[in-house]
Amino acid sequence: MYETSDKVKQQIINLPHKPGVYFFYDQGRHVIYIGKAADLKERVNSHFRNPLSARDFNKVKNTEKITSIECQSEIEALFLEPEFIKRYQPKYNVEWKDNKNFLYVEIKKDNIPEIKLVRKPYKKPSMVFYGPYVDSKAIRRALRLLTRIFPIKYSERGAFRPGIRWHQEIIEKMFPKANFYRRIKLFFQGKVGKLIKEFQDEMNQSVKHQQFEKAALFRDRIKALVHVKETAIFRKEESESIKADQGLIELKKVLKLKNFPNLIEAYDISNIFGSEAVGSIVYFKGGVSDKSNYKRFRIRLVKGINDYGMMKEVLDRRFNNKKNIPDLVLIDGGKGHLGVALKTVRNISDKIDVVSIAKREEELFIHDDGKGIFEKVILAKNNSALLLIQRIRDEAHRFAITYHRLLRAKKTRHSVLDDIGGVGRITKNKLIKEFKTIENIKKAPLNELRSIVGQKIAIKIKESLGKIK
Repeated sequence: MYETSDKVKQQIINLPHKPGVYFFYDQGRHVIYIGKAADLKERVNSHFRNPLSARDFNKVKNTEKITSIECQSEIEALFLEPEFIKRYQPKYNVEWKDNKNFLYVEIKKDNIPEIKLVRKPYKKPSMVFYGPYVDSKAIRRALRLLTRIFPIKYSERGAFRPGIRWHQEIIEKMFPKANFYRRIKLFFQGKVGKLIKEFQDEMNQSVKHQQFEKAALFRDRIKALVHVKETAIFRKEESESIKADQGLIELKKVLKLKNFPNLIEAYDISNIFGSEAVGSIVYFKGGVSDKSNYKRFRIRLVKGINDYGMMKEVLDRRFNNKKNIPDLVLIDGGKGHLGVALKTVRNISDKIDVVSIAKREEELFIHDDGKGIFEKVILAKNNSALLLIQRIRDEAHRFAITYHRLLRAKKTRHSVLDDIGGVGRITKNKLIKEFKTIENIKKAPLNELRSIVGQKIAIKIKESLGKIK
């Protein structure tokens, strides 16, 4: 466990609850880490909460000083962060060492400029680039706001999204080329306040010269810029990350876990009376879902209604692969489900924690290995550990039931027509489109069927359906 120095604690206390960019320095006054925040105090404080990951431990252990730059808006913090990281190349901003997957903003100079997000910039005289940006969701939100202010075509996922219908004549009046790219640069520097001041001056000049249409356009741009200043660009993701940190710390404490639960796998079984039974595994890292490691299984070995048997099958098949072994296994169920899971997991390792949650009362069950007994744990409804476990359990249930419904839908689409030789998918679709139901096909005269599928297949259909009572 790391104990934060009194000096650093005081520096954190002095941080404002405002958006900005923060800097960690080592003993030699080198910048070792840079981050952005919607709330500087909350975000910086989250780095120092125990227990820490190996990377965070080294980062905070070497931090001797913290400073910050307070920003007018979250968008300013978003755009300032990469500029400082490129300048200082901090040791612990490791994700920046290989920036192949980061996004750049590409602006193509044209009568109405076109803006795109690209992974690799190809620099040409006709192009302007900004970036790279780590936070892809935040930069996409920022660009959607940008199209409300400037006459730009924004291409997102291959589709052009012109923010406003701009008349070329008005564009030239509002944004002469000498000013246009300079003002775009101000936006990407986060200098929203300066842009507002410039637009206010332009609006006042337009009113003075009785150019009221032009003045109204500047007025609308000013309103949009004020909205940009007030908009949360990345607060949701950041607050979720902070809440997840708090939940993980509380989880370790209240359930007396052996490990800090950085890697959590949650299991769920979904079936209706044993039919189309499936199992799901969702994977959470640092309290945040990692969908690349989600898994789903069709139950193969267990027939009929047998939840315990199905859970055992899913666990056995999962742990046949020893990759990404979790710190904590979370089971949807009570003591019986927990007992089944423990037998399988203990064959792999006695260091993996196993917990179950029963839906009805939201009770948690753990196993005290020392005493050899199961224990029930009841937490307050607003407890951060319980809220985190519920969120993970619900995601496992969602993932399982989605797969179960998919399999049921596939089964439903299978009809008696599939068992008739010569009736393929296209023929079946033609028949369903024309007659709607199997019963209507059965009642249809032979000549009607013949007009759609031909004589030979029509006779086969009548013969096959005639056997069905």
